[in-house]
Amino acid sequence: MLTYGVEIRTLNDVSLRWRKNAGRQWTFAMQGKRGSNELQTPNPKFDNRNYAVTYYELMPSITYTLGAKFRATTLYKWNEKKGNANSIPQLSTTNSLQVESKYNLVQSGVFTAKLTYSSIDFTGTSNSTVSYFMLDGLQPGKNFLWNIDFTKRLANALEISFQYEGRKAGESRTVHVGRASLRAVL
Repeated sequence: MLTYGVEIRTLNDVSLRWRKNAGRQWTFAMQGKRGSNELQTPNPKFDNRNYAVTYYELMPSITYTLGAKFRATTLYKWNEKKGNANSIPQLSTTNSLQVESKYNLVQSGVFTAKLTYSSIDFTGTSNSTVSYFMLDGLQPGKNFLWNIDFTKRLANALEISFQYEGRKAGESRTVHVGRASLRAVL
């Protein structure tokens, strides 16, 4: 039981995936998705949280693999979300391009990097529960996300990891986050 009462969430999702290997190095893939997401809060004081969203998504990708050492993936993602919050129609259309690479240092470490550019057209009420879901936590307009991760095995049971994430969402300021961790792997 939440502090504001009962919350009912409904998620229906249907997806289709296709993948074709062209030799040992190239992989072509396509994913399609259709679904709906709904949130209902019966408490009238929190009815601004209620929404119903239907969405469609297409995501083709190309992956290049060089043995066990290197992999690079490029993908394009289109999605459209139509929502209704408090009888106000909302629409979000997102076009994203993502480039990701992974380099394995055999038996000693892994380096990964990812860059995503998303262009989002949105009509509706900003700064609401439904807009946060429809925009995937981003802002209307141009959005950039990037992250770099380096993990190195120090000894048989010790692993150190350095992570950096950055984001520039719409007109907001750039956010930088750095992390470091030491793990015992048994």
